[in-house]
Amino acid sequence: MLQSMMMSNASSPYSRTLGVLLTLLVAIQAQAASFEEGRAAYLAGDYGKAIDILLPLAEQGNPKAQVTVGIMYDYGHGVPQDSLKAIEWYEKAALQGVTAVQHQLGAKYFQGQGVPQDHREAARWWRMAAESGLVESQYNMGLMHAKGQGVSQDYREAAKWYRQAAETGHGQAQYSLANLYALGQGVKASYQQAAHWYRKAARQGIPEAQYNLGILLEKGQGVERDRDEAIQWYRLAAERGLELARQKLARLQHTPSPPSDPAAPVAGEINREAWVRAQNPEHFTLQLATAYSEQAIIELIKGQKEGAYFKREHQGKILYTAIYGVFESQDRAVRARSALPAALQKLAPWVRKFAAVQKLIVP
Repeated sequence: MLQSMMMSNASSPYSRTLGVLLTLLVAIQAQAASFEEGRAAYLAGDYGKAIDILLPLAEQGNPKAQVTVGIMYDYGHGVPQDSLKAIEWYEKAALQGVTAVQHQLGAKYFQGQGVPQDHREAARWWRMAAESGLVESQYNMGLMHAKGQGVSQDYREAAKWYRQAAETGHGQAQYSLANLYALGQGVKASYQQAAHWYRKAARQGIPEAQYNLGILLEKGQGVERDRDEAIQWYRLAAERGLELARQKLARLQHTPSPPSDPAAPVAGEINREAWVRAQNPEHFTLQLATAYSEQAIIELIKGQKEGAYFKREHQGKILYTAIYGVFESQDRAVRARSALPAALQKLAPWVRKFAAVQKLIVP
């Protein structure tokens, strides 16, 4: 009776399932051991032994073996150098979720390294890695959307990816996100947020962030005005080779500190609300920028004879908008825009009718 029961149990579905699992576990352990042996051979420079061990494992679907075989084809280690075969093995591993390889594939397609250059494919692989949390790929997706490379230009998407990378401490992503806040691209314009992210990037030694933070501190945009701290950041950026910072530092060090209210004497020399209202509503102008800081707007158009600015209100907050020129037609305004000083062209001025501008002025 006992023997009969034992025979019955041995042939039960539970026993068969257990047997399969045990066999699978042994196979996995053996495969892992074989991979380590193949990896050791590769690192020792015994490429013949390495490919003999790793190629069968790669064909069985081992992602680590696939990556290593891809590397061997990429560099011609133990096999003829073949970039296309390398890509094939990398893609097999990437499709199994190896994020580092997904990122590397994105780089290869972006640069056209071993494959025809294809920004769409680059974006596809970088998106996979970015969605899995790879910070460098998140930053790259921000760049792709900001520039419209391989994907549609979409500053909101760019801001989303920059933010994910920035929040994990990626300095370039922090700098790029700050730029979006400064320009109001994909996010609501905010010098305060721009200063926040410029400061984080500046502390990581990014000279462009140090320079831009210096500008905000010098002008009191989004932060309390602090000329001394601005000079400190300009100096750091200059030491890292940023010529703009060196020039700014040289000027500030030979210029006395401005009076406590520098806007007062300058503002009287600049066209204001009354001038804007007096223009023909059917004529056109170039809207340069809008900011919370009146001083920032004054600095922008100071010395521009055709510049003007006015006070406006948005969601209960006072803002200041700078405009430039009076043009009888939209075509003339567009032509004038391309002839603006480079510093103003970078702001991507907006052609607007005076009728629309005049409606914005605070009574």
